[in-house]
Amino acid sequence: MEAARPDAAPDARRHVRDRAFEPARLAFDGLLLACALLERSRGGARVCLYDPVAVPATATLTLRGGEAWTVRRQWQQGTQVGFIVLGAALPPAAG
Repeated sequence: MEAARPDAAPDARRHVRDRAFEPARLAFDGLLLACALLERSRGGARVCLYDPVAVPATATLTLRGGEAWTVRRQWQQGTQVGFIVLGAALPPAAG
């Protein structure tokens, strides 16, 4: 058995991540961007944007089947963005 390295950072992930590669859409500030969902878990998601765009703190991530989540950006490195899922997105208000 290998001893834990004292300099190793603990894994902060709370949920098992499933690899995925499926089309998705990210909406914020009146923009709707195509992206690819790379990983998902019960508590988060990692996406790859097709264009480099600064993502704000909160957005709506819509998956291929129509399921939509309100998400909070945890990190962004270039076109890859990690999100925490805050909950199911509310449907748009009827106008």
